[in-house]
Amino acid sequence: FVFGSMGILDIRTGNFGEAETEFRKAIALIEHVNDPASLSVFHSCLANVLQEQGKLSDVRGILCQALRIGRSMHIEPYIGMALVSIGNMYIAHSNVIRMKEENNKLSSVRSLQMLKRARNTLKRAVALEGVDAETRTEGQLALVQVALLSNELDIAKQQVNRTLEEARRFELIWLLACGQRLLGNILELEGQRDQAAQSFELALRTFRKSGMHLEYARTLRLYGMMLMKQDNMSDKSYEQGLSYLQEALKVFIECKAELDQEMVERFLAKYNFTAAK
Repeated sequence: FVFGSMGILDIRTGNFGEAETEFRKAIALIEHVNDPASLSVFHSCLANVLQEQGKLSDVRGILCQALRIGRSMHIEPYIGMALVSIGNMYIAHSNVIRMKEENNKLSSVRSLQMLKRARNTLKRAVALEGVDAETRTEGQLALVQVALLSNELDIAKQQVNRTLEEARRFELIWLLACGQRLLGNILELEGQRDQAAQSFELALRTFRKSGMHLEYARTLRLYGMMLMKQDNMSDKSYEQGLSYLQEALKVFIECKAELDQEMVERFLAKYNFTAAK
């Protein structure tokens, strides 16, 4: 449990290499003492770390094992953790498909199929009675992401506002900040740039204070992309946005968050090409 706690702390601060090592040590010890319940928890945690590093091919088997153990022992909190992780895995797969196969009708269909699987899985997770508040809130925020990626802005906005209330009620500060970042993204897509900037700033402040470097960088990425989408490239907002993306990219490289890194690199490459043209 010491190794596991250190791994969770490493996840929060974006040290994925260390987190993976800690969780593998914890799993090795748990297997030695034959504690299947704890094995389910740390398999879910390890899967989250691998997913953050873009190692999606390694994630499915680990999560199946975590879910199988949770179900065999009828432990709803652990089942919920595994289901939320599986839902996030489907979202990640959808993002990869969209990113690597742009303007392809077949890939768009495949991406939507992944989002449908994510939604069904996450709904099962948040509906479990025994799931703890943090896991349920994580699942609800993931459902907001699904709605956002499915271009269901009204649904996403309703869901995120409800989830923000839940996060405040249970004092889940880091999830509250994640919700504020999602709200900023939704407001930007609605054309409410000033309100979006306020939400991004709130999220940045929380992540900066808590030392959550990766979540801070993810907020910088969305904020920076919004600021760079200006008609006037000489505008100060454009320069600020570019600075945010460069700072975010540096963090993603340090954290070995490969999917996040590729999103920024593709955006910058595409934007520079358009600007040059």
